[in-house]
Amino acid sequence: MTTNSICRLCLTKKPLIRAHIIPRTFYRAVKGESKHALLLKPDASKYTEATQSGITDSTILCAECDRGLGVLDDYGYKIFGVPPTDAQLVVDRDRNPVAYSIQCDDVQKAQRFLLSMLWRACITSHDFFRHVKLGDRHEETIRLLLLHGGLVHEEDYEFIAIRFFDNPYDRGIMPPWKGRYPDVVAYNFYVPYYNFLIRTDRRQFQDDFSEARFLARTNCLCLRMPFRETPEAKYIGSVALSLRNRT
Repeated sequence: MTTNSICRLCLTKKPLIRAHIIPRTFYRAVKGESKHALLLKPDASKYTEATQSGITDSTILCAECDRGLGVLDDYGYKIFGVPPTDAQLVVDRDRNPVAYSIQCDDVQKAQRFLLSMLWRACITSHDFFRHVKLGDRHEETIRLLLLHGGLVHEEDYEFIAIRFFDNPYDRGIMPPWKGRYPDVVAYNFYVPYYNFLIRTDRRQFQDDFSEARFLARTNCLCLRMPFRETPEAKYIGSVALSLRNRT
């Protein structure tokens, strides 16, 4: 069912539609052969929620703007829809695998895709995304960038892709959250197989992180990192404990 209201992207009063925050295609990996995907919620009192097609919001986008963002969604799924393989491994001087090579022929488009998910997560009222609070300046900057197809500038936003190679739950989608690395503010945003750090701070990534930034080059890197002892592993452990206590 559609409702007439102001579209948050074009700012025009139009019928609004059920728009996905994370593209529907990414939930295929979450569901597998099941009819429903299980969402890991940010609220310990209700860690999980079943969904057939993902999280939608009928108060944010008109059909035309949703289709426009869908072009970015399709490209994002093309690049990040499947896990990287061993053939893409990048090794250090000691022959230790440290990253994956990601072939991306339009890095600006991939960056706009990541920003579009972060922006949709910010403007939705769904509690899964309640920790995404960009503020008026970033919300408007990203809106204009998505509306007009502008360039993403490195001084404004940086992106790092991470693959937890030993994550037993790597098809899951966790709630996004904001952290510091070490003094740079960045959002953690998840799709199956990947975690993205999206910097919204004025300070830029330094040291090891700076070498893995998803910048304007064809052969981009995705960091290869262990899952154990990460905040993600601790969160999944809390979810598992909550589920066991229900039974």
